[in-house]
Amino acid sequence: MKYNLFRTLVAVFAMAAMIFAVSCDKTADDNGNNGQTTSPDPEPKPVPDGALCGIFSVSENTHVYFSKGNLQYTTTGTHAVADGGTAPGTWRFATWQWDTIGAANSNVSSSYTGWIDLFCWGTSGWNSGAVGYQPYFIEGPSSNYYPGGSYTNDLTGEFANADWGVYNAISNGGNRPGLWRTLSEEEWGYLKDSRNTASGVRYALATVCGIHGLILTPDNWKTETYALNDVNNYLAEYDANVLTAAQWGPLELAGCIFLPAAGYRRDTSLYRVGSWGHYWTTTSNTDYFRWSFEFTSGGVFRMGNYPYIGSSVRLVCSAD
Repeated sequence: MKYNLFRTLVAVFAMAAMIFAVSCDKTADDNGNNGQTTSPDPEPKPVPDGALCGIFSVSENTHVYFSKGNLQYTTTGTHAVADGGTAPGTWRFATWQWDTIGAANSNVSSSYTGWIDLFCWGTSGWNSGAVGYQPYFIEGPSSNYYPGGSYTNDLTGEFANADWGVYNAISNGGNRPGLWRTLSEEEWGYLKDSRNTASGVRYALATVCGIHGLILTPDNWKTETYALNDVNNYLAEYDANVLTAAQWGPLELAGCIFLPAAGYRRDTSLYRVGSWGHYWTTTSNTDYFRWSFEFTSGGVFRMGNYPYIGSSVRLVCSAD
């Protein structure tokens, strides 16, 4: 009953946005900037299919939209790819920001026809020269995931097609290759620690409709929309902000992103589902590790992770 009520309320918020042409406010809040110089807002452009309307700075001159949900994959169907033609399987964004596949990720294999949303690093389906490049590949060691055979290669430049969003058409995200990408380790760091926003608020740990995760506020966030607690505090707890369906709707319409704590997978075993968020970057770390953006109750940080650990992917597209 609560679940149905929640979806009804979200639908009402979305309908209100269409009827009244509610859009993200591009104007900085001069009365609530806490003495900071805000990043100049880019010129408004139509929000791409599959994206949410909040604009986020990931460097001084780069702004992005986030996808409406975490990336998901099934081996059924076919889709267009960046090097021409089609490839097996279908990619999509989760319907709701808090949606995760959960326990079914343990079924991952080339013959499993359900959906998965935890992926080893660089497994876009493009043959990068790594041993492991298919979305359902799960075997260690770390050397199985070297694009071009070298651990120094990132998922950029010559090996950009190893990025899930660059190589694949996302069925509910424009359905063409090359529209999306994964953030680098440096960009995740700028997003969390360095960007200036209208209110000074960048992120907050939270529980949204019973799901633990991290809220990212857009560059033009105004505190009068909703007063989040323990903001920009990497030692905060999930219970610092507990939002109901009615409270979350206006935040999403104002451009907020919610990253659910989907846990992680090692081989076919799942760990810390609902308590830990692991999100891949495009950046290599050492011969053993790749950079990931992570959070849990009491911590928001970047760290090196084994590339054969199945982690979440949240894609972005350009807002410039």
